[in-house]
Amino acid sequence: DFDCMACGYKLHADLVGAKNIALRTLLLRQDFERTGRLSTVPDVSQDETKTLD
Repeated sequence: DFDCMACGYKLHADLVGAKNIALRTLLLRQDFERTGRLSTVPDVSQDETKTLD
């Protein structure tokens, strides 16, 4: 199971992973429609990419 320590969200880990993949695919498609280019580089700040130790 996946338990978010920040907000308490709980769900089966496989479902969370599938949801994340679907959302990233949607964002990639939207970016392609907007720019005509495919990019796998996330459009996030450096702080958002850091993991918790």
